[in-house]
Amino acid sequence: IQFKVRKNLYNILVSYKYQIRENQKSSAVTHLEIFPLLKKLKPASQKFLSVLSYLVKDKEFIKLSDVEVLKILNESELVRTPKTNYQCSMKFLVNELIKFEKKSQ
Repeated sequence: IQFKVRKNLYNILVSYKYQIRENQKSSAVTHLEIFPLLKKLKPASQKFLSVLSYLVKDKEFIKLSDVEVLKILNESELVRTPKTNYQCSMKFLVNELIKFEKKSQ
């Protein structure tokens, strides 16, 4: 369950990160399309969506490489007290998805 959740969340976070980087390169203001990729994620509660939206707009998160995102996701359960806002957000998202997956089994 945990691997599947982290894999799905990784794919979503990285794709949004690239969308935002591209939007920043082109000076045109474009809308970030969060919801199309969320079709993969059924537990889209308001809190979950808010945290996801915050995370993909976090400047420190956007600076992370794909490998760093993967590392943080994989280590999220080992971190007791996240040191950064994006670590806290990622830990929350992983935990919420794991809870949902366990309920839906």
